[in-house]
Amino acid sequence: MAVDYIEVLDPNELKDYTYDWTLALGTDTIVSSVVAMVEANSVTISSNSNGTATTTVWLTGGTPGKICLFTVRVTTVAGRILEQAFRVSIVETKTVPTESETLAAMLVEAK
Repeated sequence: MAVDYIEVLDPNELKDYTYDWTLALGTDTIVSSVVAMVEANSVTISSNSNGTATTTVWLTGGTPGKICLFTVRVTTVAGRILEQAFRVSIVETKTVPTESETLAAMLVEAK
């Protein structure tokens, strides 16, 4: 089952998503991690990293209204391989209009 992130990804952002593996690890620690995109919908993995109990994936891009599905696989000091799927909604947030957009809207309203 995939973990759903509450935080959404705007296609214009570069955003990090961190997962804490502590419960699954117990006293074990992470030595490496690999990320695989399952359903990208134009999302790009910018980078990924891991600490001893966490993994972080940096994502950017995406198609608004779609879902990005990716899997993280970690290898531990004890030789275990753990895998978790993650789902991120892609939502284009409303941006502040530029000065020219504001002026254009004012001209339309004035007519």
